[in-house]
Amino acid sequence: PDAVVRIPRRLHRKRDGSIFPVEITGRFFIWRGRPVHLAAIRDITERQQAEAALAHYRLLVEQARDIVLFVRRDGRILEGNLAAVQAYGHTLDELRALNIRDLRDPSTQALSEDEMARADAEGLLFETIHRRKDGTAFPVEVSSRGTDVEGERVLLSIVRDITDRKRAEQALAIRSRQLEAVLHASKAIQSSPDLETRLREIVGQVATIADASAARILLLEEDTRLLRGRVGVGLTPETDQEFVIPVGESFSGHVAATRTPLVVPDTRTDPRLRWRDHVTRFGLISYAGWPVMFRDRLLGVLVINTTAVRSYTPEEMAILSHLADQAAIAIENARLIHDQRERGEQLEALRATTADLIRELDLTRLLRLLIARAADLV
Repeated sequence: PDAVVRIPRRLHRKRDGSIFPVEITGRFFIWRGRPVHLAAIRDITERQQAEAALAHYRLLVEQARDIVLFVRRDGRILEGNLAAVQAYGHTLDELRALNIRDLRDPSTQALSEDEMARADAEGLLFETIHRRKDGTAFPVEVSSRGTDVEGERVLLSIVRDITDRKRAEQALAIRSRQLEAVLHASKAIQSSPDLETRLREIVGQVATIADASAARILLLEEDTRLLRGRVGVGLTPETDQEFVIPVGESFSGHVAATRTPLVVPDTRTDPRLRWRDHVTRFGLISYAGWPVMFRDRLLGVLVINTTAVRSYTPEEMAILSHLADQAAIAIENARLIHDQRERGEQLEALRATTADLIRELDLTRLLRLLIARAADLV
């Protein structure tokens, strides 16, 4: 009986001895009472090469860690790889039913027709924000270029999740801002002889580093063991003057007593909170304090408040602790300058007294002069 036989692949040998693949299609039938076999042999070398290249390409696409999407010029998604399924949370069938605009976060603007044409003609690299199936957004870098697939012109888009890169860039920007703030504070200590100006500059830089709503320095009165507000930013001067805290009480008193930093991310339920009205009046929620120490002597406390729950990284803690040390240096320098000026005034008074003694011979007048000069020295 008539029958068609197909052999998808056989290896044949050419006259020169080289081997090549062939596809054989044969038919058995009866012709003039005799069985006949008619065979068609086709060289499939090029087809096999194309299939191998396609298989290799598919392997690369599926194993790629980046998202790969084939998109029509109208935005319809034709195909995606495993990374796309994992990144967006859609099944492959769901992705094929979407337009590329459906993956864009609503806050971003879709590519214009001109931009689509440029991507097709010469390629386009840009950053945007995509959205997962669950609604969460993530930043991406998209490289889109036109290509032909099975006779159709499409855009091949390589989409890379750049969340980690953006975090690194943000961390670098924060670090740069922090170091710049430290530099400004150090310059303030060296440039201004006025303690108030120095401390205000330091407090301002502290607020910048911590993105704080309020910051202040409380100085210790050694005789009364009270912490008093000296300079601050973010609150009114009258409010800053309200801060009078015994050592050992409230957050700052605890910092002064223990001489260790204290961070309270949310003060609202903490029993140590002293000024609860500040939560409602100014929205201050978090507290952070550092002891201001010169060598082993406590000078005060550096305080930061924010209007949101806030904790600090080890790097931030180190930088803010350094600024507390800068404040201590400014306070100690001001004390030394004051003591030096006072000592100079005393020496000048003593010099004047000595000169008057040398010129004065009358005992009564001498005693009166000594009493007057002694009063000047006191």
